[in-house]
Amino acid sequence: MNTKLFATAAAATTATALLGFAGAAQAFSFGTDGMSFSQDMDIKFNFIQSNGWFQSTLSVYEVTTGANGKLQTTLVADLFKEMRNVNVGSGRQNGFFSSAEEEGGVVRTINNTVTFLANRVYTLGLSSVTPKGQNMGTVYTMSALNQKGQQRAVFEAPHSEVENGNDGAALVNPGGFGAANPFLPPVAPGQIFKPVVIGFEDTVGGGDRDYNDFIVTAEAPEPLTIGGLVLGGAGLLAARRRRQGKQA
Repeated sequence: MNTKLFATAAAATTATALLGFAGAAQAFSFGTDGMSFSQDMDIKFNFIQSNGWFQSTLSVYEVTTGANGKLQTTLVADLFKEMRNVNVGSGRQNGFFSSAEEEGGVVRTINNTVTFLANRVYTLGLSSVTPKGQNMGTVYTMSALNQKGQQRAVFEAPHSEVENGNDGAALVNPGGFGAANPFLPPVAPGQIFKPVVIGFEDTVGGGDRDYNDFIVTAEAPEPLTIGGLVLGGAGLLAARRRRQGKQA
């Protein structure tokens, strides 16, 4: 049996099983049930702000099922890392506000674009430590990976980008913001796509459920680019077949 074909089939089976476990057996998923695409996809992430006391690192993980049938994560890439826990001299009412390093803040971009391979399942994970270095664990956008399956991230919550305004205020109905579509049409000429806002509650268990402890956006490439690549590949295949026909 073709090894590559077998690997692709196995990946597709794993993705279907994982998404089925999470209650979303579908080719496309981008939310608290996991992140999965039917084709390889480059997703760009942008750091917005951090309002948390912890020093955090946001990463992308691949989700698979272990031999014991339990979900497990494998680190794919770190995205953003807070270099210290507080943006000293920020002047914000909440002294724990952090902005991007290039803006004079403390959050460094490690990677901002990650390729999500087709038919695999991914999640974002926010790992945190206290100012004294105590490990506070990791919370995931995929709820099934969290303690007691709790939701620790929201997608497109209405207050996610409010600068420091709702810190400490619980978000009403976080389950209503469990997924989003990064393939929405552009909202302005020249814009790639309307980014999806993702906000985290950084406490593994409990917390104030404000979901603005760490905020990023995610955006996908234009469908025209994707379609062009598909059509381009089909054109090359057709041309090769024509050449082979003439040679025969």
